[in-house]
Amino acid sequence: MQYVNLVAPLLLCQELIAPLKQARGAVVDISFIAAHQVHSFAGSVCAVSKAGSSSFTRELGEVDVRVNVVAPGDLKAAILSPGTETVVGNEVPMKRLGRPEEVAEVVHLLSSSQSSYV
Repeated sequence: MQYVNLVAPLLLCQELIAPLKQARGAVVDISFIAAHQVHSFAGSVCAVSKAGSSSFTRELGEVDVRVNVVAPGDLKAAILSPGTETVVGNEVPMKRLGRPEEVAEVVHLLSSSQSSYV
């Protein structure tokens, strides 16, 4: 998991820094709420790898590449841990799971020129 969450994005961004700068492109890192707070089902490896990815993503801003990190909570998916619905009902202020489409809309906005200073 740490390879997918941390190493792969790090290597990809390192290879793409020059083209991103030239194209005035943007990076949107998909993190997870566990990178910033204790999560009922996410283990420490997930939390550390997502926190590391978020930290590296912020450093890209220092080399003049626009970056954002989106850290959603639990989303409706086929791989939810048993008991997720109960935890969501008790711990999530909105009392529901997010939808992948909701995150995709944010990523789309952050990737567009409308978010040139976000």
